[in-house]
Amino acid sequence: VGAELVDAACDGATTADLAAPRERGGETVPAQLASLADGADVVLVRLGGNDLGFPALVGGCLARDPEGPVAAGPTTCVDALAPAGGTDAVRARIDGEVATRLGEAFGRIRAAAPHARIVALGYLTVLGDPDALPAEGCLRATATSTVNGQVLLADRDAAWLAGIQRELDDAIARAAADAGARFVDQETPTATHGACAGDAGDAYVAGLGGSAGDVPLHPNAAGLDWESDVLTGVLWEEGAALGR
Repeated sequence: VGAELVDAACDGATTADLAAPRERGGETVPAQLASLADGADVVLVRLGGNDLGFPALVGGCLARDPEGPVAAGPTTCVDALAPAGGTDAVRARIDGEVATRLGEAFGRIRAAAPHARIVALGYLTVLGDPDALPAEGCLRATATSTVNGQVLLADRDAAWLAGIQRELDDAIARAAADAGARFVDQETPTATHGACAGDAGDAYVAGLGGSAGDVPLHPNAAGLDWESDVLTGVLWEEGAALGR
């Protein structure tokens, strides 16, 4: 697209890492905002998932049976964390602590690049559409994706976790709007391409037993190709808005 690109993305980073250095692999990684050059025109950012701890949340829901319970407890995640008639603890955390962190993060980005166009990227669908998960279940062990031959997510937990991602994306979109940033929804167009797509060949996100080089619950090669096209389009649009 003819732009000078600076990549400050960092695996496992939270909103706190925008403004403070972190230790990783025995090395100090500078604060991400330190990479913002004077006169930056466009800032692309994706954040929030690690503040919520979404990968660890999914990992804690690994099950022994399609009906539950989880492998490490007596019940399902949804019954433990979002009991019927009670408070959904994870949604409450998104609406409280995580939303606050997101608001502060976008404020810091705006302060560091007051004249830049800020684009907040939503997450690709990690599991699947919570209203249309595959009938055969989600993250089942298969011939090409086996984890001790066990069921990996109970059906109710899979639907609940997919809904949690939607709630997180909504919180990111609200925080972005409050900061005058553009939000790019990547969940909706990838609703049928989450890790629950399994072996159908159209998953954009790796499951828990994916190919070599895949990071579980992160975009796989197909997902990265898809997102590359999306980001190229976004940069062209932002360049046009800047008169470039």
